[in-house]
Amino acid sequence: MSSPPKYVLDIATGTGIWAREFAEQNPSSYVIGSDLSAIQPETALPNLAFIKDDAEDTWLFPLPASPHGAGAAADPFSAAPMISFDYVHLRLVFSCFNDPRIVIQRAFDNLAPGGWLEFQELMPTFHQANPAFKGDALKRWADGCGRGALAAGRNLYVADKYKGWIEEAGFIDVEEKRFVLPAHQWMQDPRMNKIGQFNQRNMLEGVRGAGWMMLKAAGMTPEDIEDLISQVHSELMMRDNHAYGHVYVVYGRKPFDE
Repeated sequence: MSSPPKYVLDIATGTGIWAREFAEQNPSSYVIGSDLSAIQPETALPNLAFIKDDAEDTWLFPLPASPHGAGAAADPFSAAPMISFDYVHLRLVFSCFNDPRIVIQRAFDNLAPGGWLEFQELMPTFHQANPAFKGDALKRWADGCGRGALAAGRNLYVADKYKGWIEEAGFIDVEEKRFVLPAHQWMQDPRMNKIGQFNQRNMLEGVRGAGWMMLKAAGMTPEDIEDLISQVHSELMMRDNHAYGHVYVVYGRKPFDE
């Protein structure tokens, strides 16, 4: 994409950090952050709006009345026509949808010709780069979360399926890139070590909040859950634990009209 996209949709925007930063960095773009929960802070940016929306339902995003003019933030939408987006962005949505293929099709139908769809996603599985390390708490935690999510009707293991689904929807120039994500500071490369530091902090704070209900749905008792979480915390502090996961970045382009 040689110039900033005109209309951008950030699905499952959460607190709206990505949408806000993109709008700030690209003032010629009009950015919508959508989510089931209206938890985003109010914005004074004239090129940013947050909307409560279910991405699996029919998309209804009217064109803004004045994307960069006075009053756009207070009343960002007019009655019609609807937006054809130039870029649809999704990040960390592996637990969000009943069927991600519906969202992919909605994106295809609501993108302008030549527009792009991009997923940035975790695969919630862990691997071990140190054969001498015997701990498996992190793997057992991830496996338990996966089983619990399946029991609740959610398949967390979708990152490696996006490429095929995006191609099936009719996108072209589809690419899948896979990146190593270290669980903590064990890699020699300074940049990767810094990434590991951030991820370790994230996981130390998140293994209980992100996993407790899923582990319970997998049939574990509260005592067993707390014991496993304690073991995961210990493993994440061990220097010889060379655990890592993968981040998938998958994107494709809607064909231009013939």
